Amino acid sequence: MKTGVTSNLPVGNSRISFLTGLDWKGHHQYINNLLALFWDYFEGIPTIMSAFYSNKLVPNDFSNTIPKAGGGRTTSVCVTKKTARDKLMNNWVLLPDLPDYIQFFKKLGINN
Repeated sequence: MKTGVTSNLPVGNSRISFLTGLDWKGHHQYINNLLALFWDYFEGIPTIMSAFYSNKLVPNDFSNTIPKAGGGRTTSVCVTKKTARDKLMNNWVLLPDLPDYIQFFKKLGINN
């Protein structure tokens, strides 16, 4: 079941002005190096718009690993907590010089 405002937007429409937050996912809690990508539709094309990196992550920066119900072939994931997001935001690698994106990431605490 689709949820959230962006699930109702047509494919190809930018989502940035509808977002209120974000998180990244990993395969397990023992990731200390993470390149986190943020993508959106740019001029109708899926495009990596921002990238963040941290080599200071610890297991407590992630939720417990969430296994897929019933098993299956989908990989289990854990979700970043605010502590991980803060570490990633302090080390941005790519950020477009576009007001909507700058405003969104500043709201989330990007350190520029």
